[in-house]
Amino acid sequence: MQKNAVIISKEKEAGKEILKEKEADVDRLLTGTCALIEKLKEPILVIDDDPGSLFFLRFCLSRLGFSVDIADSGDKGIEKIKEKSYSAVLTSVRMELVSGIHVAAFLQSVLNKDTPIIGISGTPWPIDQYGFDAVLYRPFSTQDILRVLQGAVDIFFVKGNCY
Repeated sequence: MQKNAVIISKEKEAGKEILKEKEADVDRLLTGTCALIEKLKEPILVIDDDPGSLFFLRFCLSRLGFSVDIADSGDKGIEKIKEKSYSAVLTSVRMELVSGIHVAAFLQSVLNKDTPIIGISGTPWPIDQYGFDAVLYRPFSTQDILRVLQGAVDIFFVKGNCY
């Protein structure tokens, strides 16, 4: 019995270490999120014709403290961009009628040239070819969303763009 008690004790200690690592990850995530929220003064626009992705992205970003607007199609996203400024735009690349590629082209050529554009896709593709600053690959987690958003925003600050 004593041997089993030692094994259980070691497993508990290992579990505590894993918990400490997870807590440290959450602390780093929250610290990074606070700094990112300070940089992003305007809301984030999420454009996706998939209701599940749209809901998940809005839920995650809102829970983390970001102000979020949504559009369920590329044309509705472009209309929102015409009406309001955004700190970043996350758009599905493939949508019916007006794709995320059209949204990115509109942003770059007409309005808000200094807005980071993040493409959302389930398949790999060269981001520079279509004017995206970053890609969020499906399936994604909250950490993936923050990592990609932070990367796109950092690129803009390095380029000297301001919000």
